[in-house]
Amino acid sequence: MLYYSQVMKYAVIAVAGRQFLVKEGDVFKVTRQDGALARVLFYRDDEQIKVGTPCLDDIKVGLEKAEDKKDKKVVVARFRAKSRHRRKIGHRQEVSVFKVTDILGGDKSTKKSAKSGDKKNSKDVTLEVKHEEGK
Repeated sequence: MLYYSQVMKYAVIAVAGRQFLVKEGDVFKVTRQDGALARVLFYRDDEQIKVGTPCLDDIKVGLEKAEDKKDKKVVVARFRAKSRHRRKIGHRQEVSVFKVTDILGGDKSTKKSAKSGDKKNSKDVTLEVKHEEGK
């Protein structure tokens, strides 16, 4: 298993009102969705870091629906003192499981278009990352 500090290509996406830090091959679950529309908020690879304000339009994250299922059961117990009242119920939330197939974009052609003063990409922030050997 690789940690995000070891993998240089990852993104922060927003799906169904929640944010996820994902890399290629990751699996995550959200509340039941027919199709997922992932908005990319942050992107990092070996050469650059991009921060969206609020989203990055040139970076695409491919999602594949793995399955629809029910999540683990959550048990809710109620108790009222001195009245012999006890109630125990359970709930299983319906969830969709998605797999990240690929993270597209962020190549040098998109970096040049952002530097050329393109109005569409002018809100994106691009930072260069320099790696030092020996660390």
